[in-house]
Amino acid sequence: MLSRFDPRARIASGFLLVLVSALTGSLASAGASLALAAAASIALYPDKKVLARRLAAVNAFLLFIWASVPFTVPGTPVAGSGAFSLTREGLLLSLLVTLKGNAAFLWFMASMGSMPLSDFARGLTGLKFPGKLVTLLLLTFRQVSVFSLVFHNLRESAKLRGFTPRTDRRTYETLASFVAILFLRAFERSRVMQDALRLRGFTGEWPKLENPPLGVRDAVLVFLSAAAAALIAAASLAL
Repeated sequence: MLSRFDPRARIASGFLLVLVSALTGSLASAGASLALAAAASIALYPDKKVLARRLAAVNAFLLFIWASVPFTVPGTPVAGSGAFSLTREGLLLSLLVTLKGNAAFLWFMASMGSMPLSDFARGLTGLKFPGKLVTLLLLTFRQVSVFSLVFHNLRESAKLRGFTPRTDRRTYETLASFVAILFLRAFERSRVMQDALRLRGFTGEWPKLENPPLGVRDAVLVFLSAAAAALIAAASLAL
C-alpha cells in the first residue's frame, strides 16, 4: 500500500512521528503515540511475523533498562531496601522509555520498514540530505550483509570440524581466532567492493535523479502524519 507513495513523503512522515515520540516527556502522549503507531504498523507493514520478531528484539533490549533504572534513579522507595530499593521515579522513567522506544520503532516500521534501500536512499537525496550520509548508509548496509555472510561461513566451518564451545583455553583461543578472521575477511571484501566501485567510475557521489513533484496522495500522507504528531503533542499538554 505504501509503495505507491513517494519515498520523500514516507521518510518525512516517519521522521516527524519518530521525533515527536522521542521528544515527549509525558506518559499520556507516549501511550497515545504507541497506540497510534501500533495501529498504523499493523495496518501498513506487510509481514506481521517479522514485525513481531523485531518488536520482541527491541523489548529484549529494553529489559536491561528495567533491570537497572528503577534501582538507580533517586526518589520515593516503593519496594526493597538500601541499594536494592525500587523508586517510583525510576519505575515511571522506565515505563516512559519503554513506551517511547516501542512507539518510535513502530512508527519507523509503519512508514519506512518495508521500503527498499534504493528507494530510501533516493528519498533522502530528494530531501536534500548530505550525499556523504547517503553513501555511508548504502555502503554500511552492503558491508553488514557481507559481514553476516562471512560470519555464517565461519560458523559452519567450525561446526563441520566438530567445534563445541566450552569454558576452557582452547575455546577462548578458537573464539579469538574466529573474531580475527571475521574482521580480516570482512576487510578484504570491503577492498574488493572499493575496487569495484572505482572501476565503475564512482567518485563518491551518486547520480542525482530528477524527483517529480509530490502528488496529492503524498501531501495527504504528510498532512495525516502532521495531524497525528499534533495529537500526540496535545496529549502531553492536556495533563
